[in-house]
This record gives sequence, structure tokens and C-alpha cells, in this order.
Amino acid sequence: MKKLTIVILILAVLCAGWAGATYYIGGQAQERYENLLQQYAQLGPVTLSGKDYQRGLLSSEAETLVEFTLPSVEDQQEPTEPVTLVFRHTLRHGPLTLSPALAQVETRLVSVVPDSGEFARVLAKVPELAEPFAFVRVNLDGSMNSRIELPAFQEMTEEGHFTWGGFRFEMDSAPGMKTLVGSFDLPKVELQEADVDFTWDGFRGQFDLTETRPLLYVGTNKATFGSMEMSLPEHEGGPRKTVRMEGFEVVTESSSDGKLIRYVQSMQFAGLTVEGKTYGPGVCEVEVSNLDCDALAGFQGDAREVYRNADNFNPDELAAQVIPLYGRLVEKLVTGNPELNIRKLHFSTPMGDFDGNVQVKLAGGQGLTLDNPAALLEHLEAAARVSVAEGLIGAVMAAAVKDNLRAAIEQGQVPPYSDEEIAALAEQQLNGQLEALVAQNFILREGGQIKTSATFNRGELAVNGQPLPLFGGQ
Repeated sequence: MKKLTIVILILAVLCAGWAGATYYIGGQAQERYENLLQQYAQLGPVTLSGKDYQRGLLSSEAETLVEFTLPSVEDQQEPTEPVTLVFRHTLRHGPLTLSPALAQVETRLVSVVPDSGEFARVLAKVPELAEPFAFVRVNLDGSMNSRIELPAFQEMTEEGHFTWGGFRFEMDSAPGMKTLVGSFDLPKVELQEADVDFTWDGFRGQFDLTETRPLLYVGTNKATFGSMEMSLPEHEGGPRKTVRMEGFEVVTESSSDGKLIRYVQSMQFAGLTVEGKTYGPGVCEVEVSNLDCDALAGFQGDAREVYRNADNFNPDELAAQVIPLYGRLVEKLVTGNPELNIRKLHFSTPMGDFDGNVQVKLAGGQGLTLDNPAALLEHLEAAARVSVAEGLIGAVMAAAVKDNLRAAIEQGQVPPYSDEEIAALAEQQLNGQLEALVAQNFILREGGQIKTSATFNRGELAVNGQPLPLFGGQ
């Protein structure tokens, strides 16, 4: 009996300790929630506020109101009415024994104000949207697992149907958000109606990032965009015109030595097909190095404050505040001798290919500013090489000449030439322009290719090896 009493007392102490820990963690969760609301209460025209936090021993519930104002239409007389999204959170306090964690949070969208009826209509057709879509798990070590799941659905209309393949986002973060590792996936979007056929295989990607400065992360980002096809009638009652874009992939690798950052980005474009003609594939590889960490982190913080304090998202007003930030950023970056290297630029067309590369280096120093472009040029080193199929550059230039001739015909400046005569005149002008450029050594014609190269070395420009005076110099 005595042993049983001791066991019961031990269990009671353990239960009391667990209940106390749960109650304490519940208080910590509420405090953290309220601190986050204060921190992000104003994000430009978006405001966040809390409502009706109900704290319990094992779980709590709270509502977050996100209010924003949609951009006004130019000819709209009255201001746009604010829209409020109401999100409800269910917080389960730990320590959670079956799945060790400090807390778990589920979030769902419960209402939109004002409710035009569209939200209720969609919920009636797709009840899955009323289920929790965001999940956060706070682990015992302070790390977090986050997940957003938007369910797939199909909506039928009188004119056709809309298919949404769902969306999934997952992220694991270390304590203090020092590392971010995750993935995202949107499988498919399809719209079929009387006047449009649209199919997109969605996009997906992964990221693995580490914070090197506040708001500044380095690591790996990869995003893959699936093929897209759209069919539209060229005019009412006419035949459809189909445009198909193949896959597109962007991979970014960045690293830091503690002071400077290096970025390498590769873009692969599979191709675009219009009326049976395919443009692509295309490749672009870009490297940017020697970027000052502190300068970039400071710019990130300043830009965030601009958007946070903005009364609206008027592009002109935002640009007036952000452009000076870019000026100060450049002035800080030049001291690190930044370099830009477009290592590879290639694009295929039915008329021929385009190839090129560019290297730019700014051997900076203290005191260089955008207000003194001449001083910046004295510290600039650059080189560029371009090779274009003569058929491609001929097609582009001929199209411009034809447009100019047709405009001149409409204005009565030249006789009303036929299409055949316009084509012959365009070819004649094109050959004359190309020969003039060859004579001036601006371009070289080699084996059906138009080639040129240029270097700029601290104020001195050379094209195809020949010095070219600047600013009217000799």
C-alpha cells in the first residue's frame, strides 16, 4: 500500500509538472503571437490585428484580421473599400507526448469582409477550402516545421471548367530562422472555356538557405516551371492560334566568405512554339561576385521599412523612395570591386542563333558616387562578344525597315509600293546598312555570322580591336 501511494504521488507530481509546463508554454505561445502582431502590425497598406484570443490549458484559439486596400482604378471616383481576411488559429500546447513538440498551430481562412457571396459560393462547391491549410510545429529545440496545403479541386461552369491541381509548401527552419530548407509544388492549372484553352503543368522547386546577415540568406534555390499551352481565336469566329512554351528552369547558387557574396544563376529555357515555329532552346549563365554583405543587408532592411511605412502601393511614390536606396547601395558596393560575368548567353531561332558573353568589373574605391559618372567610368573594365546569325539579324532589321516604309507610304512620303517592292527595298537598305557597319569596323561578317567584340578599359573603348573615341574625342 505504501509503495502504491508513493507511485501515485510520483504520477501526481509528474502530471502537475506536465500541466504546469503546458500552461507555461500556452502563455509563451500567446506572448509570442502578440509580439508578432505588434512587429508586423503595419505592412504598408496591409494591417494585421488580433481578435478574441481564448487561452486554454491544452489548446487555445485566436483570430488574425488581415486588412488591405486593393489598388484603385484610375477613373474610379470613390476610394476602394478595404478587404479583411479573417484567419482562425488553433494552438495545441506542449509538451506533446505522442509527437514530442512544444506546440502545434493550425490555420484556416474563415471569412472575407465584405462578403460578396463569391467566397461562400466557392466554399459550398469546394468544402475542402474551409479545412486548415497552414500548419506549424514548434519542436523542443526551438526549430520549426511549416507546411501550407491548398487542396486540388475542379469547378464546372456553363462555359467550361477550371482545374486547380493544389499547392504544397514545406519548410524546416532552425532556431532563430538561421537556416531555411524546404520545397514547393503546384502540380497543374487548367482552364477551358469557349474563347480560351489554357493548360499549365505548374511549377516546383527546392531551397536550402543559411542566414549570413539579418534578412540576407545564401545557399541554393531551384525553380522549375512546367510547359504551358494556350489556344485563343485570332478574331471572333476565326481559327484558333496556339502558343506553347516548354519548360523553364532557374537555379541559383550563392555563397559568402563572411564579408562578400557570390551569386551564380543558370537559366534554361526549353523553347516557345508559335504557328509551328520554335524559338529556343535558350541558356543564360550569370555570375555576380564581390558583393558586400553589410551593404546588401542594409539595403534589405531599408527597403522593407519603405514598404512597411507606405500608405499605398503607388508605383511612382514607391520608386521615388526606393531609387535613392539603390544609389546608396551602389556607392557601398563599388568599394568591394564587384564583378558581373554573363558567362554564356545562347538562344536559337528558326532564322539562326544568338551567342554572347559579357564581363564587367568595377575597380572601385572610396568616394565614388552615381553623381559623378565620369569617375565611375575611370574605374570600369568591361568586355563583350556577340555572334548572331546573319539570317536572324537580317530578319529583325528588315522587319523594322518594312514598318518604316509602310508608315512613310501611309503619310504620303513615298509612292504606294507593293509588298514585293517593299521587300526588295528593305533588303537593299539592309545590305547597305550592314556594309556601312562593316566598313566602319563595327561588325564582322564571317561564315554567315555577324560578329563583334568590344572592350572598355578605364575610359578607353575599342571595338573589334580598334580604338573608338568617346564624347567626341579624337
